[in-house]
Amino acid sequence: MGGLGGRLDISGNAVALGTSGIHAEGGTSALSGSEAAASFRGDARFSGSAYLGAGSVAGAIGGRIDFFDRSSHDTTSFAADSGTFGCCL
Repeated sequence: MGGLGGRLDISGNAVALGTSGIHAEGGTSALSGSEAAASFRGDARFSGSAYLGAGSVAGAIGGRIDFFDRSSHDTTSFAADSGTFGCCL
């Protein structure tokens, strides 16, 4: 049996700056929960890059990043002409 994928939970008023990165691998199962997941809650802000992997077997669910409450992907530290936030899972 496989296990859960990597989990990260950031809350309160934490800030992950533009130079920060998140890397989490998925578990070794196709069951629910094998994907890597990051959650931001409260007033937390994230402006870095993230790799959140799927479970490592066929049929596994892709990784995910969740923003709850007032948390956000903050692009205020980037130039306005730098483009949009892209996400590929």
